[in-house]
Amino acid sequence: MSPEKIFELLDGKPASRTIAATIKIVVSLLPAFVISGLNLCEMNSENPTIEICPGITRRTVAHGKTMYQMMATLAAGSKMPAHSHEQEQIVHILEGRMRLIVDSVPHELSTGDSFYLASNVPHGVETLLPTRVLDTFSPPRNDYLAIDEKVRHGAL
Repeated sequence: MSPEKIFELLDGKPASRTIAATIKIVVSLLPAFVISGLNLCEMNSENPTIEICPGITRRTVAHGKTMYQMMATLAAGSKMPAHSHEQEQIVHILEGRMRLIVDSVPHELSTGDSFYLASNVPHGVETLLPTRVLDTFSPPRNDYLAIDEKVRHGAL
């Protein structure tokens, strides 16, 4: 689909368009394209896949001055221990099923579900089925970008 057609489809839509609907449009363009500002650009295939913990990997999709987006792939049975970070986060399940534990409260998420996490809220994951997640953070995950850079230059 051409960038012109995408913007034509988005043009004139109500301001109340949901985040999930917008993410579905972005996801339909992956992996060929990502949205960067108002321009479409080809995805950087140089972004490495990094293991965050056993059975869970991440790959940077896009980032800017105020946002960072990554694709996470989680094996069934994998777990991410409770942690927190300064960034706000939106978790969007592309496929699969997982339990997101937020402040000790479990939330089962499956394909198409999204969940907002405020800054510094403790959260962890238990993966119930093989799962792919599109995570968006603000401000950017500069720690992840620094690791990407080190891996690209062979320092890790």
